Amino acid sequence: MNEDRGSYTIELSIVISICLIVIGLILFRFGQAFERVINDAFDPEVYQEAFEEKIEYLRIEKIMKEKR
Repeated sequence: MNEDRGSYTIELSIVISICLIVIGLILFRFGQAFERVINDAFDPEVYQEAFEEKIEYLRIEKIMKEKR
């Protein structure tokens, strides 16, 4: 019976270690994504591209209204 209990603690420690590694990897990836979002938020080129896309969309919308 003591052997079973010992093997369970080893298996449990392995499972806990794997879970901690997986959680660490997930947090690391979320950290990278969050950092990328923060860096892009202060990038003026991102705003410029979005602004140009919006202008193009409004131009097309205006042309479509004039055709009606």
